Amino acid sequence: MNKILHTLLLSALVTLTAHAQSLTLVSSKKTDSATGLEFDGDALYFTSHYRDIYKLNTAEVPPIGETLIYTHPTSITFNDQVLYGGELYIVVASENTLYKLDPEVASPPLETVIGTGVSTGPTDLALDGDVLYIANHDADKITKVNLAASPLSIEDVLTTDLDGPSSLAIYNGALYIEEDYNQRISKISLTGAPNRETVLSNINVASLAFYGADLYVADNDTYEIFKITVTDPDPPSTKTNVVTGLIASDLFSMAFKGSTLYFEGRVDYNTGRRIYRTDVGTLGSNTAQQPQLVLYPNPASHSISLTNLTQTSAYRIHNILGATVHTGQVSNNEQIDISGLGTGLYFIKLKGSPTALKFVKE
Repeated sequence: MNKILHTLLLSALVTLTAHAQSLTLVSSKKTDSATGLEFDGDALYFTSHYRDIYKLNTAEVPPIGETLIYTHPTSITFNDQVLYGGELYIVVASENTLYKLDPEVASPPLETVIGTGVSTGPTDLALDGDVLYIANHDADKITKVNLAASPLSIEDVLTTDLDGPSSLAIYNGALYIEEDYNQRISKISLTGAPNRETVLSNINVASLAFYGADLYVADNDTYEIFKITVTDPDPPSTKTNVVTGLIASDLFSMAFKGSTLYFEGRVDYNTGRRIYRTDVGTLGSNTAQQPQLVLYPNPASHSISLTNLTQTSAYRIHNILGATVHTGQVSNNEQIDISGLGTGLYFIKLKGSPTALKFVKE
């Protein structure tokens, strides 16, 4: 083993402890502003050096050795990405465009999906079922596009009382919005009138992520990640530090896999910005325990449903050989059509879930 590789492998095993939290380094590369951390099972997709997209297998021990998925031929900044239907949907603010690519294809082409408008500056994405919500930083508005529709079209969601919307997150039928210039986190209903409500003020946010009812916030001013419980009458009163002791701002992205939080940060200048993880279940979290998922009916002939889902999730259905036979998005108690599957035993696995549920197709 060469000396450089040996050093990298050792670095991946290092666990850093600061202010009672345990951080584990999971990436070997300096990420240079990683955006759009996105999970598909154990695979974590992230950007690096602005124009590159990598995949990291987080199930490996040590979890190190990224695979290069795509490199753009020119200088470009990928602002955010989400996974839908097995493809990565990627927004580029400088080009006011939503792209997509298939990460499972060798040398995948970057395909244009739809333009977001002139001088909109799209910076962040949030997916709710088939509907993709877009934060348009330069146009001071939130838009959406139904990815299952044909033809695709951009629709306005909120166009007033916003100033530099940059980060988005969805929980329980509400869209949470961070604004750069107003320095606040707001929310709007996705089902009723999109009237903006302030959740947290005087905050310079880099990214948002939900785990249950807890909203995790990366703070650019204090170099920390904290959480608030949005179901409480006064969410700011539940503010709890989760990750502290970082030495620089620009926490560009966060993502959850189960109770493990992955984020980009810096603990020293020599290491640079890397991707770390920490288990929020060991931090004295007041996050409510997630109820056990239930699949019904089982056996089933035409459709199955899942109950106790707290938010819309991506899923994959595998046969007994491990081959993926169906993918999609599902909400609580929503029917999943399995009429096209042959009879036999299958497994359904939700994005970010460590386990799969089995069912029988009659």
